[in-house]
Amino acid sequence: MNTDKPTISQAVGDVLTRDNAVNQHLRMGIINYHALATRIKPTIDRITERDVNISTIVVIIKRFADVRSKLGLPPKIPALKDAKMTLTSGVIDITITPKKANFINELKRLVELSAKFEEHPHIFPLVNSIKIIADANDYGKLKAALRNQYALKPRMNTAKLTIQLSEEVEKSPGIAAYITDLLYRNGISILNLFLGYEEIILILDESDAPRTYSILKEATNEAQ
Repeated sequence: MNTDKPTISQAVGDVLTRDNAVNQHLRMGIINYHALATRIKPTIDRITERDVNISTIVVIIKRFADVRSKLGLPPKIPALKDAKMTLTSGVIDITITPKKANFINELKRLVELSAKFEEHPHIFPLVNSIKIIADANDYGKLKAALRNQYALKPRMNTAKLTIQLSEEVEKSPGIAAYITDLLYRNGISILNLFLGYEEIILILDESDAPRTYSILKEATNEAQ
């Protein structure tokens, strides 16, 4: 007798855990349990080497979903306790791709150029590109300085939400995951996300910015 075969509960849990889309739908409560049970039954039968009853799988899925739903709620932890948030509209998001040999020189040139901007821009060197988050009023200067080297395709009508974390929670694990999951479940799309030890910067569509601020502000208040 093979005693190493997983139980039905273990098999169902393993199958569901491996499917990220199903996990998200279970946490949001927008999936039909019976339809899901029917879809995964052949896999469960194969893993357990049994002809598992659909009703049994449905019960296990419901139990699994209940746990996931509770885990998906914003935890009552001080993830945003004493955080300070600043929302800035009228932001442009530009990505340039210097040649590898010119990457460092181009980065230095952008830093020097930023001294002439109305607002200090954020310049993020990535693996093969450089991301520039700047005030829209400075786009003319950027365009004049870069148009001969790059075909600029700026993302306009964006906003920047800066979250300055308190010293108490800087080392807390999962803060970025907490924020992205909270906004995902509220239907907010993050265009860009930059993580720092003390600061998190979100780039959003301007139409989503006020609501995003309200959601995170409420989370901040709950953490007090």
